[in-house]
Amino acid sequence: MSDKIQQLKNQIPAHLLSTKMAPSHPLASGLSPLDQWLQKGLAWGRISEWGMPPGQDARRIVLRFLNEQNKNFLWIHSNSREAIYPTAWASQISLAKAFFISSDNPVSELKACFLENVFPLIILDSPQKLSTGDLAFLSSQTRNFQQHLFLLRPFYLSSKKGNPYAHYRINVFRDYNEDYQLKKLRGPGSAQNLTLNKLEVAPYECASSFF
Repeated sequence: MSDKIQQLKNQIPAHLLSTKMAPSHPLASGLSPLDQWLQKGLAWGRISEWGMPPGQDARRIVLRFLNEQNKNFLWIHSNSREAIYPTAWASQISLAKAFFISSDNPVSELKACFLENVFPLIILDSPQKLSTGDLAFLSSQTRNFQQHLFLLRPFYLSSKKGNPYAHYRINVFRDYNEDYQLKKLRGPGSAQNLTLNKLEVAPYECASSFF
């Protein structure tokens, strides 16, 4: 895995390796109903955990945050998932800001990625191995660097099995109209459910087994 990390670092412009100031505003999506539901947005220095089974285009909600923030991000995806073809993402995100790497055991195999303050946003997509100790480490690093880490699960979250390190725990469903239904299992705000029109999230339909 050291070779894979080195290849990733070779892609990173030198200016991204310099010290960065912590963001002064919440992590907003640009979708007013969602941002209000999240108390103006997600908090920096925190982890948010999302129940997002593949094939429902639920990850497009995460893309809204990435586009709105216009910051460089690292997307770590599982080897067991469909491979990412960056050119197919060009209509969804700025590829100049995007960096991708794969791992099923990210904290063990890609630990160097979490020891440096390079990416303000990290997406940990469907990790196969992630222990409570790993989550404690990620929570500490995310807080120290004032990043935000999206932990995307390929299944729906359960209230019976919690995650003490996640500020928000949210499940994303699609209803009969293909609109997005969000259910908050943990996090600030009194409203537990939110409906987002599919055209608000994505202006056009473009089904993908990855999203």
